[in-house]
This record gives sequence, structure tokens and C-alpha cells, in this order.
Amino acid sequence: MLKRLVDLGDTVKAGQLLAELENSDLTAQLDSARAELAIAESQQKILDTHPGLFLRGLIHSDGCRLTNWATLPVAGELKRYEYPRYFFSNKSLDILALCRAALDRLGIAYRRPGGTRCRSRGGRRSPRSTSGSARRPDVTHIPLLLLDQIAAPS
Repeated sequence: MLKRLVDLGDTVKAGQLLAELENSDLTAQLDSARAELAIAESQQKILDTHPGLFLRGLIHSDGCRLTNWATLPVAGELKRYEYPRYFFSNKSLDILALCRAALDRLGIAYRRPGGTRCRSRGGRRSPRSTSGSARRPDVTHIPLLLLDQIAAPS
């Protein structure tokens, strides 16, 4: 309690203020929620106007490029094919949703492992905090986007 305005036994009227309560914890929570909302709104605005640059920033901060390979039979012989794959990982579901929204806006297909088995992880489940892209049209678009060589579609 911050301040008591009446004492025990005092006569009070209906609607009269009896005390002022300290609400610094509630005020701090409200301020924090307002700040988070402002950040989310600004991120959404950037995503809406510049999805390519937004995705570029996300991949530079929490993404990576790997080289996958597959061995396939061709004319009776096994041939090894290598191809690039991009991953983005972040524990924040909000940031992952923004990343996926940017990929959608740019028409870049991605896959969210979401618990599928992955041999490269020793049979362990892939984390739900990851998105990956490996389709040829998409992985050829991403490097150009990251190097600022093309304008992202609006």
C-alpha cells in the first residue's frame, strides 16, 4: 500500500477513495507489453515493405548455408550430387513466424522439420525452431537476395 487515506473507524461515503495502492509491478508489466507491441508492429511494417531485406537480416543473424549431397544411380553408376541448403533457427516463435512470412512473401518454399526424423542428427528429432529451404529455384534465389544483387518482389 502506498498511502492510506482513511483510518479504521472513519466514516466514509460511497465511492470515496480509501487508499492508494502501489502498482509499480503492474506498471512495469504494462510498459514491457507496450514495448513488445511497438517492436512487433515495427517488425511487421518492415516485413510488409521490405521482405527481402528483412529476410536478409534474419539469415545473417541466425541462419546458415550448408551443402547437402545425395548419391543416385545414373546409367548403372552411382553419382554424387551436391546442392546448397539454407537453414534459419531461432527459439522465438514470433521471430520464426516473421521469417516464414518473409519467405512466403518472396515465394521461397521452405520446410519446417517439426519433429521429423533426420539422419544427419543421428536419428534424433529435428528442432521445431528451424526452417530450411533446399529446392533448386529457391536456393538459387536466396544467395542473390543475401548479396543484394536482386530486388525482392513486392
